[in-house]
Amino acid sequence: MNTETYKRLRHEPESWTVEVHTVDVFVGTDGEHQDEFMRGDRPKDLLRNSIVTPSLLASILNVKYVNSASLNRIEQEFERNGVNISRQTMSNWIINCSQKYFLPFVEHMKKELLSYPITQCDETPTQFIQDSTHPNSKCYMWVHRSRELYSEHPVVVYEYQKGRDHHIPLEFYRNYKGVLVTDGFQQYHLLDKKLPDVTNANCWAHARRDFADAIKAAEKNIHSL
Repeated sequence: MNTETYKRLRHEPESWTVEVHTVDVFVGTDGEHQDEFMRGDRPKDLLRNSIVTPSLLASILNVKYVNSASLNRIEQEFERNGVNISRQTMSNWIINCSQKYFLPFVEHMKKELLSYPITQCDETPTQFIQDSTHPNSKCYMWVHRSRELYSEHPVVVYEYQKGRDHHIPLEFYRNYKGVLVTDGFQQYHLLDKKLPDVTNANCWAHARRDFADAIKAAEKNIHSL
């Protein structure tokens, strides 16, 4: 008879590992090196004198920014696993590592993006409690990205701003030389006038939208007759 084969899916609960690093220290006991200390090199840490490791920080960033969970919930989940890390500590880790590691990386991405002859930009409304004066107030996430055909090294840079004034893209593209593809927002057209090396090109999808709306309106008028 044929052997029956079936599958079951298991889940291994989250595990924690405490890394213990040792550094040898020597002291001279005679001659000219008496009372002189020698210490081995310490392993490089993300943050000096901090227990945070790349894997721990990556886990926190993933849960907070990918799964949209608050640091308070992450703190509670850690506590259920017997790990006590306050949300204030995690917040400090995120801020310090973003300034030390992520900010230089984003600046490199921006430099790479501005080296392309064609870029794209759009802004999306969002809300940020600290910058919101009332429940309906809007802040903006500006998205700068390489065009679709740059598939080998695509670049996407997110830039949070309180508003959508033309000075925001003006500062970002101040040293850019190329074509900037956008929608019909007037602030982008000002860049074409203020930056001689920037050519503003409108998105074909937005251009088509007006024709599509006109056709729909015409069809309604025909049916109403």
